[in-house]
Amino acid sequence: MISNSHHNWFPVWQYLNQPLFHSEIKLVLNPSRFWQLYRIEHLNRCWMRQCLPNHDPQR
Repeated sequence: MISNSHHNWFPVWQYLNQPLFHSEIKLVLNPSRFWQLYRIEHLNRCWMRQCLPNHDPQR
């Protein structure tokens, strides 16, 4: 059975829009490494949203 979940799709737009010459953000050229880091960051964002309801990610 094939899952149609959008959670299994590679974030192409985020991968292609990485900052190239940013001093604080490291460019990740390896797609599998990018996918791994993206999933970790996504879990962190979800955790922050769920566990810290007053947390504003824009600050």
